[in-house]
Amino acid sequence: MIDIIGAFSELKNCGKDVRRQYNSSLIVLPFRILLNPTLLAVLLYRTSRFFYLLKLSPVSKIIFILSRIMFGVELNYGAKIGPGFLLAHGVGTVIGGDVVIGDNVMIAQGVTLGSNFAKTRVINSQTRTQPIVGCECFILAGAKVVGPILIADRTIIGANAVVTKDTLPNSIYAGIPARRIGENRRRSYQIGSGVYET
Repeated sequence: MIDIIGAFSELKNCGKDVRRQYNSSLIVLPFRILLNPTLLAVLLYRTSRFFYLLKLSPVSKIIFILSRIMFGVELNYGAKIGPGFLLAHGVGTVIGGDVVIGDNVMIAQGVTLGSNFAKTRVINSQTRTQPIVGCECFILAGAKVVGPILIADRTIIGANAVVTKDTLPNSIYAGIPARRIGENRRRSYQIGSGVYET
């Protein structure tokens, strides 16, 4: 079934992704967008998913391949990514097609969100193989989040961590395997800066 409402919400999310990074005037904004490869990769993902939800998968696949070649990022059009998504650098980041990501999430370079090829799990009456990431999370460089796990809201995952189990909200995780090492005291995002307010 064609999801017209979902498809057009992806285009609406493009504006929220842009505002997450920039609060520029309309004169300067197009140049900033064109000179930001990670933002272009996110906008190509949104475009690819738009066509995917309209059941035009061949178009989605072509856009996906172009983004992968141009920016070295794999944002699968099957993944559901909320508004305000921010890639920091982005090169080498892979997000699988069964991943769900909440609002205002930031992901750094070399991050993998995908399957561990062994587990499935029923979450909200759906069989899942890949992670569900909550809202306002940071996933830092080189982290691997694998399997059908839940990353709670406002979780920070440290660089090179390997997360294979559910996390607690407002927490910081690090290590291999990842474990909770502290509390995330940051709470809100500052529009236009791409970083948390402290």
